Amino acid sequence: MAASKVKQTVTLLESYRGRDKIMRTIQFTSILTSGLINKVAPANAVKLKTVAGQLGLCRVILRLFDDIPMLAYNVFAGGLGQKEKDPLVRVLSLIKGCIDQLFFPVEHIAWAAENKLIDIGSAKWWLLSVTMWGISLCFDIMRCAVQLLKQHQKIKTVRKDLETEHPPSSDGHDADASELKRLEEQQKASKLQLLKDFCDLGCAIHWSAPGFLWAQKLPDSVLGLLGTMSSVLGFHAMLVQQRKQKNKIELH
Repeated sequence: MAASKVKQTVTLLESYRGRDKIMRTIQFTSILTSGLINKVAPANAVKLKTVAGQLGLCRVILRLFDDIPMLAYNVFAGGLGQKEKDPLVRVLSLIKGCIDQLFFPVEHIAWAAENKLIDIGSAKWWLLSVTMWGISLCFDIMRCAVQLLKQHQKIKTVRKDLETEHPPSSDGHDADASELKRLEEQQKASKLQLLKDFCDLGCAIHWSAPGFLWAQKLPDSVLGLLGTMSSVLGFHAMLVQQRKQKNKIELH
């Protein structure tokens, strides 16, 4: 068991996505802890914010190489909603995918400007990148809400079939039970993704221009809590996906 856990941790650290999620989790837990201990240990709080800032910068630099993987995901892996059956979900996924693709060059420009690699101001580009992130989250929230509504309707239909159309021992009953389990798993994933998006949206609004809702007003403890919750949910979703892929390979 211990060897398996170590192997899983090593696999996470060796993969780009796994390492990014670990860094993000530490980044936001550092902000959270900094906010909680700021009054009793201000020196340590400053150190934790430094750790968070450096990890955030590291993730920005690593995202300099994300344009092509994102393009490949959008074009070949359904990131633009190509695999979605519902027209509304397809449109929302398409818009979100386009915004996500454009986010990266905007952030690259902001990073280059801040480091004096190009002779323009960086503030407006950082603000634009945060705004694009927030808009992308809004479209994903709408997409998840539509999916949840569709999933709820399908689950009601399948449950009705289980109760009225097929006896417990029939093949039809087993097929409906399997379909119900699959739909309930999808519904749970959509709910967790929706919660993650709302947490991220709270962070995005905080980093927006002052004067917009609670922009620049959240204490570090709240900002850190939102980011930590989002990071843990992202970790959970990744591990569930890895488990599904492993089970699929074992079945074949």
